[in-house]
Order: sequence, then C-alpha cells, then structure tokens
Amino acid sequence: MGKAWKESQVMPVYEYMCSHCSISYPISRGIEEEEAEYSCDSCGDKLYRKFHVGGVQFNGGGFYSTDKG
Repeated sequence: MGKAWKESQVMPVYEYMCSHCSISYPISRGIEEEEAEYSCDSCGDKLYRKFHVGGVQFNGGGFYSTDKG
C-alpha cells in the first residue's frame, strides 16, 4: 500500500432532513462523535437523520425456486 491511512482523513457523511420544509443536508462527522442537534438553514426547525439501507447482491444458486443447485 502506498499512503498510510489516517483516521482524521476519513469522515462519514450523514444525510439530515428538515421535517418542515423537506430540505436535505449532507453533514460530515466522525462515527464516535456525539450526535449534535442540527437545525435547518431555511426555517430553523430541527433536522432528523435519514437512514439508508445498503444494497444487497445475491450471488450463486438457490435464490429462486427454479434454480438447480
């Protein structure tokens, strides 16, 4: 590997949404950071974190009744 990985270089991005005006905001923060209260830039209401389900990919046989093996 070339460059050494540093924890400070990688920050996950979470998506927050305003329940009042439905504007989404990407907010970058560390995994171990305590979740702060964020507010909408437009109306000032509290932002709620949106949860996303990751993609799933099935490989191989046995997932359909017509599979043989």
